[in-house]
Amino acid sequence: MDAESEYEIKRGDAVQMIQTIQSMIDVSAERLKGLRTQCLTSAELTQQEIRTLEGKLVKHFSHQLAIKARIGEELARELGEVPCLAQWLRVVGLSPESIESACSKVSNLEALRERSEHELRALLPRARDEEVRRLCRAMQRLRTYTDAIARGAGGAETAEMQLYWDSWERQRASPRVRTRLSHTEHHEHHRAKGGKSPTEQPAPAPPPAPAAPAVETPISKSRSHESQLSVRPEGNDLSDNSQSSAAAEGSPPASPHEDPPPKPANNINHNNVYGLECGVRQGGITSPKLFNLYMDELIGELSSMHAGCYVDGKSCNNFSYADDMVLLSPSTGGLVKLLGACEQYAEKHGLKYNVTKSEIMIFKTENKLPQEIPSFLLCKNELNCVTRFKYLGHIVTDDLKDDEDIERERRALAVRANMLARRFARCTREVKVTLFRAYCQSFYTCSLWVNYTQRAINSLRVQYNNAFRMLLGLPRHCSASGMFAEARVDGFHAIVRKRTASLLSRVRGSTNNILAVIAGRLDGPILKHWVSVIIGTLTVCGKSSRPIATLP
Repeated sequence: MDAESEYEIKRGDAVQMIQTIQSMIDVSAERLKGLRTQCLTSAELTQQEIRTLEGKLVKHFSHQLAIKARIGEELARELGEVPCLAQWLRVVGLSPESIESACSKVSNLEALRERSEHELRALLPRARDEEVRRLCRAMQRLRTYTDAIARGAGGAETAEMQLYWDSWERQRASPRVRTRLSHTEHHEHHRAKGGKSPTEQPAPAPPPAPAAPAVETPISKSRSHESQLSVRPEGNDLSDNSQSSAAAEGSPPASPHEDPPPKPANNINHNNVYGLECGVRQGGITSPKLFNLYMDELIGELSSMHAGCYVDGKSCNNFSYADDMVLLSPSTGGLVKLLGACEQYAEKHGLKYNVTKSEIMIFKTENKLPQEIPSFLLCKNELNCVTRFKYLGHIVTDDLKDDEDIERERRALAVRANMLARRFARCTREVKVTLFRAYCQSFYTCSLWVNYTQRAINSLRVQYNNAFRMLLGLPRHCSASGMFAEARVDGFHAIVRKRTASLLSRVRGSTNNILAVIAGRLDGPILKHWVSVIIGTLTVCGKSSRPIATLP
């Protein structure tokens, strides 16, 4: 093998490794962002998750820097934007203004790593002290781990390193939705309840008023089916209403010389009804049952409406799973009726929809969209129109192609395979094969892939083969069929066939009326595709490919 061929092989290995690490960085950075913005960062469990992700990201960026330092200058210039400086600063937890300011003064992460703490502080003159603290600590962690890799430190030394820097907001308010009385209502409500105003002198407490009739307080709802129910008021955050009520009930009886008792409770002017702020914890064992009580009636109303999509006379205008609901309609008017029914039900039961997470997608007809796309309103807010969205982990696009979902699965497979190769490199061959079967053969929703290109499916197949080679330390150009047969592991197409056969069996045995229609339509496109996959002939974008070779 000449020097040029050896260089090309090393170059290809370096590029592949950097791309694999970049996929892991993208996944971990997105998860870290979700923990910071969508979770209660004062919780100890959330802080532990954030620290774990921070340590992983420091290792990923350090490995990219180490690989880039080992390769030649020509390839290093070609990979000049890797690792991405802006992405690292977002991981650190800087604001967009600080990121823009830093990127205008520093070209790459290598240059930023060489800056001292004093220079880092001068780099962000207008940033908050908290942001400067995060940057200094994160850069110190990055330098420490990168230097450890460069000198060949062992796993025992690097395992004891604390690579986190606590990037969450320290003074962030807890995510709660509360309704407070105005200043005037606050004082009048205290007087009506028998409490005292903070600005008045204490007066003898009047006798307890007769019990007022119970007032129905509807449960408000937002974000998900349990957002309001999941928030429990803290001990120091109780409303003044409950305190004044307790004071009135515990007051001594009135003497004959005191002021006359207040009017009966029926004549008291109460404040407006407010939504409850406590209840079932999100994820509690009773939460699904309570949610079903809310949504069962709505699903029945939508299914009984003469609007939306029908398949062989069966209404399929709504699909619901947990707190996710999908409305389907072939026309604008039908979808408006379905949205109106949802609004009326929410108003009747005191619920609220999360409009920011609700989206509209219009499927293309012969790869064309209508010239004028109408606007749809939910709770007087216009819904955002998108071309793709993820439903239950599966990416759906407006052209009904599965290339993007296949790419999602390929990236997830690369992350899992790299994790296995790094953590279990010293395990036996049998252990590695068992882990590969458990982590790399799931192929979530692969049985639903019907409309895709040969390039997309081949990229996933190649990633699957390379993952097995990397885990077992096999040569890059060894036979895929031979290595799978020797290890008694299913190949890519064998896994797809098994998943498809399993789904077809469940669909045929289901009592659901919509699934029964799919199983009964032998001329349906998805059933034809399933049969072609099972018998060993793939249909890719309307063209039949050669039969797939099966392993004994």
